[in-house]
Amino acid sequence: MDNTYLYNQYQLRIQQFSLVELLVVLVIMGVMLGMFLPVFNNMTSRNKLNSSIRIIGSRINLARQYAQSNREFAALITPAELTNVAPVTNPALDLDDEKKYRAYRLAVVTLSAGTYTFSSWIEGTKWEYLPTGYSLMEVDDDMGVQKIVGGSLAYTTDPEDNNASKVNGVPFDSPLFDATTDFTATCRALIFAKSGKPRPVGDHRYVTIGEATRLNGFWVVKNPFTDSDTAADNPNRSASNQLTIKVNAFTAGLKYIVPEKYTDYD
Repeated sequence: MDNTYLYNQYQLRIQQFSLVELLVVLVIMGVMLGMFLPVFNNMTSRNKLNSSIRIIGSRINLARQYAQSNREFAALITPAELTNVAPVTNPALDLDDEKKYRAYRLAVVTLSAGTYTFSSWIEGTKWEYLPTGYSLMEVDDDMGVQKIVGGSLAYTTDPEDNNASKVNGVPFDSPLFDATTDFTATCRALIFAKSGKPRPVGDHRYVTIGEATRLNGFWVVKNPFTDSDTAADNPNRSASNQLTIKVNAFTAGLKYIVPEKYTDYD
């Protein structure tokens, strides 16, 4: 018999798979995908958070350096909830809530009679945004995400800025914020004094970024806990991925803090 024929028949037999074998392979692949997809998604979310924290930290340092070099007040503008919107025909509600909590930009501000007012954007800067799904949840004087409940501060999934620094007359470009017209408003900020060694205005400042979105006046926060990690295990956490930058009131140095360590640095 022709050896070539025998060889081809042998190759045909070993290359064929039964339907059962194919189904088994597909089942195994599905199980493996189910096991590793959550891990991959969590790694991706964590990378976005780490990247966001590094960028915000670098912008804070730039504001501090500008204040020191130019002897002017410098601020990291982080819009959040807006007040004193002008013209009033374009209210703050015209803005995309989600963008207000993702946006940030460096500005020069002035101080008069205890009020900080926008002067100009720092040259070479532009509006920047955190990745979609992440927000500057709080920029104020308390660690993490806290609000006053029953007369005292408590960790929560409903952010509330307490004693946040404010800057008046900040200009907003309508195309960037989905507003109907250009306008100005008062918004929160992290401000550095113009002294020889610039320090943040106020007490220690805390900038908290988390996996959360502000939509139509309400917070949508990714579940901060799993079956093996409950609120009792980690009461300081307000979002599944969350980090806080502490800006020291005396040295202006930065400390990056995870929720598990909040009580160590508060």
